[in-house]
Amino acid sequence: MFWRSWCFVAGLAPGALAVLALASGGREPSPATVELGAAAGGALLLLAAIALARRPHDEPDRGAHFARAASAGLVAVPALAASLLGLAPGPRVLFAGTALLLVTAMLAASRRRAPAGGMAGQLVAALAALFGGSAVVLLLAGLLASFRSVDVVPDDAIRDAILDRDASIETVALPSCAPRAQRIEVLEPFGAHPRLAAGGRELWFDAPGPDGRRQIQRRLRASGEVRCLSCGEPGNNRHPAPNIEGTVVVFDTDRHASWLRPNDTELQLLNAAAAERGIPSRRITYAPGPDERPIFAPAPNTLAWSRGEGGAYRVVSSGLISGHGSLQVSRVGTLRAGGGAWVAPLGWSPDARTLAIVRGNPLGPARVAARDPATDRAVALGETATTASALSFNQDGGWYALATARRSSAAGLLPARLGFAVAPALAVLNGGDGLAFHPRTEVWWGATGTEPSPVDLGESAAWGWPTGISLDGDGTGFVLGQRRPGADGPEDRLIAVRLDCS
Repeated sequence: MFWRSWCFVAGLAPGALAVLALASGGREPSPATVELGAAAGGALLLLAAIALARRPHDEPDRGAHFARAASAGLVAVPALAASLLGLAPGPRVLFAGTALLLVTAMLAASRRRAPAGGMAGQLVAALAALFGGSAVVLLLAGLLASFRSVDVVPDDAIRDAILDRDASIETVALPSCAPRAQRIEVLEPFGAHPRLAAGGRELWFDAPGPDGRRQIQRRLRASGEVRCLSCGEPGNNRHPAPNIEGTVVVFDTDRHASWLRPNDTELQLLNAAAAERGIPSRRITYAPGPDERPIFAPAPNTLAWSRGEGGAYRVVSSGLISGHGSLQVSRVGTLRAGGGAWVAPLGWSPDARTLAIVRGNPLGPARVAARDPATDRAVALGETATTASALSFNQDGGWYALATARRSSAAGLLPARLGFAVAPALAVLNGGDGLAFHPRTEVWWGATGTEPSPVDLGESAAWGWPTGISLDGDGTGFVLGQRRPGADGPEDRLIAVRLDCS
């Protein structure tokens, strides 16, 4: 009797995967539809096993052989997880491979004439299907992610635009400061991902709203007044990126995610003046996957952000154009491909000559790859980073600050090539912020193109890991976001650091 029950159980995951395969590219199935598909898959595998068992035979362990063969259906469990996270090659190919493996295993079991091996053999077969299937699915997804896209080298027109931008930026004197804090002030006992705008007069960040979901907020530094500009909108709204004037802000949101696409994030654009009158933000991206961590590029109305698509991450860029009474993204182009690694933009200098991108495993040490988009020449910046890293330039791009933290989890030892799988899983688990980091902030500060110096933050460094950093225009100070574990969940704060300058 056991073998019949196990055949039904082993067929549940392939049945659910079959529903996703049939629905891919079409209307999203409901959870009830997937549950019915799973039950149908279990029933189908059970009926197939019973039909094969009734064929004439003299094998006393026929049922046990079919139970072990049905364990091949457990390969659909990691395949199902990969499909929900949007990893390549997608549910259709994964289901086809699972079905072929399952049919082959069942036909082989119908011809087997050796002892089945008891419950120990059954357990080994189940574990081999789960762990072996996970390894194969990850390997396949990683290979496809590595070869899916290539880096795009800017053409002559883009190079000319970057050089023109560089020539138009007024050079400011580099600050004469020691890399230590002279004064540290707690601006707010809440808030993360700070960004300065309007010449440093406005501070944008995200923080929990009245209902507990994260919302986009603005603080006027002169008066200390804080205004929530996205409260009342659905979802968690994070990573605000205001333009230089602070008139519009772009942020990412999970409001469009579903059970089938749990890590689907999109970019929203908020007009600050319109938000004051109660007009909500507008969706500007529609790709079925992560669109997150936006930054404004030096060119007017141009964005860069991290996009996960087809099982691979890349840093993309697009201009904002007028349409339907608002701004929306135009054609999206690739700035840097991640291959198997997770990638996201950290900052783009105001002179357009330094684009900083973090690449690797978001749970462990990653690398900040900074290049000059005009010449594709590498630019020296800090090397160690994590998904908790943040980078900011001063007003002409000659000075920068990098905030980061060290890993505190063995998961951070996973190679960078697995970043394509770690990043979506991390986003589903905790929003991608702070998991497995030491509660200590490290800030590196220096001139662009040189090795930076560590900034002594005193006791404030041990408060928590960084959520963001925004450098003052003259480079003599910065606003830092920090996070640490708390009894009722993560605790955030925003501090203003003034360096020891002569």
